[in-house]
Amino acid sequence: MSLPVIKLSMKQVEMRIRENQWDQLGRAIDDLVMNREYPLDVTEFLKWLQASLTKRQGIIDEFSQEHQNIQQDVNILDALLLWMDCNYESDGYQTRVERVAKLKAAFEKLEVVP
Repeated sequence: MSLPVIKLSMKQVEMRIRENQWDQLGRAIDDLVMNREYPLDVTEFLKWLQASLTKRQGIIDEFSQEHQNIQQDVNILDALLLWMDCNYESDGYQTRVERVAKLKAAFEKLEVVP
């Protein structure tokens, strides 16, 4: 009894490789978040994520759609980090109002790229 041969196109192979990479990343993030030996520092994690996306942009053509999508993700992370830096214990009300205004302005500038 012979098994049927499955023929895959290069695009299907690339998509499967990318899917495997996302699965590995998901497992790594779960391991990081669920590890109770170390305190979870979300802002530090987001900074690492932003740095890795910025590094990835360096190897992609700056006029490509993927580069633009990554830039949008970096901008969103900037806005989130700005918001997370609001310290309700030490920041005054005026500081928080200014940061929220900057956050709203950053989100208004974002464009959804199909």
